[in-house]
Amino acid sequence: MLFKWLEKLMLPEYRKVEKEANGEKEVYFARESNESLILAKFDKISRRDFLPEIRSFDGADWLRSLENHDSCIVDFRDVVVNGVLCRYYISKDQMKEKVCYFLNLYVCKGRKMVRLFVSGVERGDSYQRRSIHEDEYCKIVADVFGTSSENIGYDCIYRMPREGCCYRLGEDPFYDDLYPEHPLTLLRLLVKSVVCKVGKVGAKEAA
Repeated sequence: MLFKWLEKLMLPEYRKVEKEANGEKEVYFARESNESLILAKFDKISRRDFLPEIRSFDGADWLRSLENHDSCIVDFRDVVVNGVLCRYYISKDQMKEKVCYFLNLYVCKGRKMVRLFVSGVERGDSYQRRSIHEDEYCKIVADVFGTSSENIGYDCIYRMPREGCCYRLGEDPFYDDLYPEHPLTLLRLLVKSVVCKVGKVGAKEAA
């Protein structure tokens, strides 16, 4: 089964959890620390789920539909590894002070398609990643250019300033090494690990 094939690609620090609900077995993976809670699961998808932009006039319209005042796109990639097509995007939802990141990784191997869905919640002081670099940015702009800028958050797709939930300077991959336990860092590490391994597993294991 493709599910079992992909489960082998999970990082070892993610523990497998099996539960039964309404007579059905649910399987997911979990990773916890003082700064994050990560939960991951696999499910089946269709071609329409994999390429939703074929139903729109412009692929950007589909990406735009994932954004509103309380959510935004943080990262988006289409990659091919040894004949396996992978698409993933990371989004962010914000409700008051609580922020949650979501990873959707779609894997297409032959005619089989599976999604890895991962949620990552901030804990402890991990929220500082989203604020400390913006404060420094405003201070430098004010000191050097004699003005301040409130437009420190922007649309990740078009790199334009936006209101509400938006991509923050501190969420750039450049800062991942400074925040190794932040949920955004962990989601990026997980997707990179799975995608890099996904084309190396023999076709017989996915049959």
